[in-house]
Amino acid sequence: MSRHVRRYVLVATACVASLLSASGCVTASLATSTGPRTSGDWSVARRQRAHVGEEVQFDFVLHDPLHPFQEAPLSPLGIADYCVAIIGNERIETEPDMRGHFSFSHRFTDVRTGQTVLVEAAAYRLKGRRDYMRIAGQWVRGSSPYDKPDKRVAADSVRLQFYEAPIEIVLEPSGDDWLIEAGRLDIRRLDGTVSTVLPDRLDRRGFTMSGPDTAGRYRVKYVPSGTELNPTGSTQAVFIISDRSGKTHRLEETILTP
Repeated sequence: MSRHVRRYVLVATACVASLLSASGCVTASLATSTGPRTSGDWSVARRQRAHVGEEVQFDFVLHDPLHPFQEAPLSPLGIADYCVAIIGNERIETEPDMRGHFSFSHRFTDVRTGQTVLVEAAAYRLKGRRDYMRIAGQWVRGSSPYDKPDKRVAADSVRLQFYEAPIEIVLEPSGDDWLIEAGRLDIRRLDGTVSTVLPDRLDRRGFTMSGPDTAGRYRVKYVPSGTELNPTGSTQAVFIISDRSGKTHRLEETILTP
């Protein structure tokens, strides 16, 4: 491609971006790494479910409504300079990456089961200085009367409802006492990582074991954190324990993570 042709393409792209920005003909979509997913690694469902403590990845892109079937996102060049995400009381700002995506993440540790959190993301175009600056860990709005507010270009949102997926494994009577301190619970993620959980103690969070009930059975219980589970689908848990005769018992459980 010659220098003149490249210059023409850049000028044409800038003109299209300028027209779209000026007319307001830009839409946006916000996707997450949790679920449910229709395809690929992202979900664009309006309502989604996430586990308490899960770190959710977000992907925000712009679209040209004149070409709704175009898979590639609209380049933010000349249209939007940054993205603002509002998650509860927290504000996150991010710039576009090399692909033209605005990416950010958030770990939801201050939520409870059944709670719903609205996540809103909006793209802005600069009109001078940014509206907000982060000073000493706090977002401060600019106060200059000569600085125009940045233009809100497009926005999208999702609602996350939080759940917990407790693990409960039943041990049938073995005829011998269980060596609880030698037991362990392995939680296996699809990325190959394994979280090993030991019996609960004052200095660590672990699984609890209760029993026997009237039938002589014991119950192992543990509530995993969001980082110990797959974000969607299911997660495998394996409980390994020995009895006093030296026999090792291995039990598997599937945890659903919608």
